[in-house]
This record gives sequence, C-alpha cells and structure tokens, in this order.
Amino acid sequence: MISPRYATSDFACATTPFDREEQMQRRIMLIAVFAAVLAMLTSASSVRGQTAATAAPQTPTGAVATTSTSEHFDPAAATNAYLAKVPPDKKAKSDAYFEGGYWLILWDFLASSIVFLLLLVTGLSARMRDLAERITRFKPIQTFLYWVQFLVLTSLLTFPLTVYEGVGAHLKT
Repeated sequence: MISPRYATSDFACATTPFDREEQMQRRIMLIAVFAAVLAMLTSASSVRGQTAATAAPQTPTGAVATTSTSEHFDPAAATNAYLAKVPPDKKAKSDAYFEGGYWLILWDFLASSIVFLLLLVTGLSARMRDLAERITRFKPIQTFLYWVQFLVLTSLLTFPLTVYEGVGAHLKT
C-alpha cells in the first residue's frame, strides 16, 4: 500500500521518491539532448553564414559581381538602374501587393483579436469547455473537443475576411 504522504491526485505522477528521481533524470537528459541539438543547429547555421559571406556575391543575372572599394560606387544609382529594367506593369503590381499586404495583415490581426475577446467576454469559451467536460472525463479528449469547437467557431467568424483576402488576391492578378 502506498503511503498517503506520496499519494497523488488523478494524474499519472510518480508515487515514490525513487520514481520522482527517475523522472527528474529523464527530464534532465531530455533537456541536455535538446540543448545539444540546438547548439549544433546554431553552429551549423553560423558556419553556413560565414561561407556564404565569403563567397563572391552574384548579381540578379547570375554573373559574379566584383567587389569594388572604389569611392565612385553609388548604391542609389545602382538600385535605380536595376529598377529601370523592371517593366512598369510588373512594378505597379508589385507596389500594390506590397502596400496592400500590410493592411490585410493588420485587419486579420484585429479581426482575430475581436473574435478571441468575444469568446472570452461572452463566456462562450467557458461553455465550450463545459461541453467538452460533459462529453468525456479524459483530459486529452476534452482538449481536442474544445479545439474542434474553437476552430470551427473562429473559422466561421473570420470567414468573410478570409474570403475577401482570397478573392482580392485573385482579382489583382
């Protein structure tokens, strides 16, 4: 029989000090492995960045550019010369896409924020949680059921903006 001192709630937790120690060792190992993988990834990306920086830069046409330390190089003139090669219809389309995209991102954020606040303020989120708890006692299934309700409701409420974003992109092309 397990001592009441080590008894836990309904969760599947360790029940003795030895089990807790074993779980702690596993967690430490998992954190160490994660840290090692993260360190390897960051060092690999920095090495890749150094080799890319030392490689000869290429122009948009694919030719290797020569590095010039001349005082006569004007970046603004070079940029304007490149932009002069872009056809006017492509430039207008690019400008419209660039400027309109930021507004859509802002409206998408605001609409989503309003929907989330609406769920919280009206108590609809709590009712969705309660429904999930009435259906099952198993916590992962409750979470899944809440997620399904949340996904359906937020998708329906943001659907008009989503349609506008999709239709607007097709109309501009």
